[in-house]
Amino acid sequence: MMNWLYYLLEANLYLAAFYGFYRLLLHKETFYSLNRYYLIFTSIIAFIIPLLQVGYLNNLLNKQQEVRVLSVQLAQATEKTSAITLNELLVYCYLLIALTFAIKMGISIYKIILLSINANKQRAGRITYVELDESHAAFSFFNLLFLNPAVQEKHTVLKHEMVHIQQKHSLDIIFFEIIQIVSWFNPVTYFIKKEIKLLHEYIADDITTGKDIQKHQYAMFLIQNSFGIVPNQLTNQIFNQSILKGELTC
Repeated sequence: MMNWLYYLLEANLYLAAFYGFYRLLLHKETFYSLNRYYLIFTSIIAFIIPLLQVGYLNNLLNKQQEVRVLSVQLAQATEKTSAITLNELLVYCYLLIALTFAIKMGISIYKIILLSINANKQRAGRITYVELDESHAAFSFFNLLFLNPAVQEKHTVLKHEMVHIQQKHSLDIIFFEIIQIVSWFNPVTYFIKKEIKLLHEYIADDITTGKDIQKHQYAMFLIQNSFGIVPNQLTNQIFNQSILKGELTC
C-alpha cells in the first residue's frame, strides 16, 4: 500500500511540474482548445510516467531504502509494529478523505439527475432539453441542457451551451474531479479544475460570438444575468459569476 502512496506522490510531482509550465508559458495564450488538450494530456501523462518505472522519485526512494536496510533489519519487533500502524493510519486517512470527495461528487451527480427527472423535458436528437421554470440558470451536463424557456436571448444561451455539449466538456470536468478525488492533497488539482472550466467558457464564448452575435452585446448580456446564481461544480454554466470575473480580467 505504501508503494501506491509513493506512486501518487510521484505522479503529483509531475502534475505540478506540467501545470507550472502551463502557468509560465501558456496561461495567457489565446489558443484555448490547445490549452485544454494540454491540461488533459499532461494530467494523463503525469500518472503514466511513474508506472513506466522511470520516475526520479522512485529511484530516489529505492536508494534511500538500500542505505537503511541494515537498520531496518536490526529494529525491534515493537518498533516494526509501531511503524506498520503509522503507515496504516496514513493510508486510512488518505482513503477517508478521498471517499469524502467521491461522495460529494456522487451527490452532485444525483442532484443533476434528480432535477432532470422531476422537470419537463423535450428531446431533440441526442439532446434532452430540461425546463427550469423557477430558475434563470442555464447549464449543461453531457447531453442534458437545462434552461428556463423564458430566458432572455434564448438563441444565444442555446448556442453557448451546445458548444459545451458538442465538445464533451462535461467529460473533462468528470475527469478532473476524479483526479482531485485521487490527489486531494495536491492544491494544483484545484487550480487545474478551475482552469479547465475557464477554458471551456473561453471556447464556448469564442464560438458563440463567431458570427451573428456581437462580443460587446454578448458580454453585457452575461453581466446582467450572472448574479444570484449558485453554480453546480459538475456543470458548464453560462451565467457563472466567478468564471465571468476571470474572463473580464484577462
